[in-house]
Amino acid sequence: MLGEGFEIMQEELDEEYDPTLEEIEEYAKYLGMDMQQDRDLFYIAKEGLKAPLPDQWKPCRSPGGNIYYFNFDTKQLQKDHPCDDYYKRYYHTQKSQVRRKKEEKVIKKQIKEQQKQQQQVVQQAVAASNNPNNSIQQMMLMNMSNVEAAVAGIGSTSIINERV
Repeated sequence: MLGEGFEIMQEELDEEYDPTLEEIEEYAKYLGMDMQQDRDLFYIAKEGLKAPLPDQWKPCRSPGGNIYYFNFDTKQLQKDHPCDDYYKRYYHTQKSQVRRKKEEKVIKKQIKEQQKQQQQVVQQAVAASNNPNNSIQQMMLMNMSNVEAAVAGIGSTSIINERV
């Protein structure tokens, strides 16, 4: 319950409010963002700074002058803006999606490289088989060494690629 001496305030939203870069960076840090790597996600911090309070919440000033948020439905009083948790989760979800897209791009590149290496092995085997100077045993040894080299070059990525 709201203690004695607390002043219930009205939220004043300025439709023209455009947070400064400094405000965005400060809130981005609070949300857990990396200032260099997550700059493309700063729109989340900007959106969070402009977010209105949910209907059941009101800002309140304590007798000491600090701002708190009071939920009139649950009688909960807290220091953090009620939307902060939402924007933290939103940031982590978006960061995971960005990371997943980057990983998919790397995996697709690895698949293309693997396919290219496999095509080269096949082309070498065909070229060797068309050479009348090569014996069947030499062609088989050449093909096996090419396959082993291609597999060794791919390494552990073949396991990742199979999942994709």
